[in-house]
Amino acid sequence: MKRFFLFLGDILILYSSLYITLLIRYGTDFNQQISIHLIPFSFLFIFWIIIFYIAGLYELNFAKNSPEFYSSLYTSIAISAAISVLFFYIIPDIQIAPRRNLLIYIGVFFGLISLWRWLYNKVLGKTFKNNTIIVGFNQLAYDLAKFLNRNPQYGYSLKYALDISQQAAFSFQNVDFRQVRGAKDIEKIIEHEHINTIILSPESYRLPDIIDVFYKAGKRNIQFVNLASAYEKIIKKVPLEAINQLWFLENISRGEKKLYELLKNTLDISLAIIGGIIVMILFPFIALAIKFESKGPIFYKQIRVGQGGKTFQVIKFRTMVENAEQNGAVWAQKNDPRVTKLGRFLRKTRLDELPQVWSILKGEMSVVGPRAERPEFVEKLKKEIPFYEERLLVRPGLSGWAQINYGKDLNHNDTKEKLQYDLYYIKNRSFTVDLAVILKTIKTVLSATGW
Repeated sequence: MKRFFLFLGDILILYSSLYITLLIRYGTDFNQQISIHLIPFSFLFIFWIIIFYIAGLYELNFAKNSPEFYSSLYTSIAISAAISVLFFYIIPDIQIAPRRNLLIYIGVFFGLISLWRWLYNKVLGKTFKNNTIIVGFNQLAYDLAKFLNRNPQYGYSLKYALDISQQAAFSFQNVDFRQVRGAKDIEKIIEHEHINTIILSPESYRLPDIIDVFYKAGKRNIQFVNLASAYEKIIKKVPLEAINQLWFLENISRGEKKLYELLKNTLDISLAIIGGIIVMILFPFIALAIKFESKGPIFYKQIRVGQGGKTFQVIKFRTMVENAEQNGAVWAQKNDPRVTKLGRFLRKTRLDELPQVWSILKGEMSVVGPRAERPEFVEKLKKEIPFYEERLLVRPGLSGWAQINYGKDLNHNDTKEKLQYDLYYIKNRSFTVDLAVILKTIKTVLSATGW
């Protein structure tokens, strides 16, 4: 809801800026210009919003008045302005004066959007706080409490964390909420702090007389959320500690996603064709650069595990020195000495992944999905990490929810963390989620933030 409100605010600023621009430019005759400007500018506004989304300007964890935020905002405005200039010069039949009107518009929009975003980040984003308490403390509750405490822009004001274990499980330092042992004062806390949401861990249901307390609280229209659901909704990943085989039977279903699968296949084929064209254009330059820098083949072929555990071969541009894995498969590592200088650039821009469009056209991969892992690693991780094999319920992807939210996995802990994002994607996969992943991947490619 907060993100949607932010989106509507930006739309209002876009059109208000156009209105003010025409008023400045044409004075009392501006009404005659509205119909001329409305359609072409509305078309451009679609691109402005997409660019803002790619830049992460609709991510609540980014909605802070920081130099990084305003750098992204103003860079997005500059890119949008450049696209607008090109648009009006490529389509000369539009009966408007693009130079002066655009200059005025950009100036007005710059001022209004800066004021609106500062106001949202400072005031509106923190208004109407959802006063929250967590009842029952464990590692999952601890992680959620830390997240809420560090990210007030999500709208949850965590007032109390009630540790009802036999011995104190955790202790926080430098936090804005209070820690309480036991739940004897829970009714007073609910009333005094005007609590709106109570997050319940499984242990809380075993408290004596707790049902009576919650029944009374329910009359005050307080929302009750179980810990696992709150964690998934807010942090956008599925906690491994809170799931079992029954969870998969209840939440992972293909039968309800037939239309989505059809749209996904159409999108996969369309983007793979576009990617194939890009590969053909860039191939001569990349191939020559690879050959010039180091000995070895242009392409790197590798066996990966796909949907249902079926193996297939992926093809990528080679980014490592020749015979980098002559002693067997090893985990990737940061600043990997096996990676060439050109290889680092290809990995940062994801250009090394482009030849995999062939696997997408063959139906072995999708544009969006969990990362396709090597058989050696899959067999090992299946034994070490619960539910790891459930990643194979869907086709692997060129990019995915885990990749854009966490990055590469370097060790066992990273793999476990990414699995939680993969399970969130498998459960909540939709055309909207896929589109979000694609747009955020474009941002990664353009900013070369990978390694």
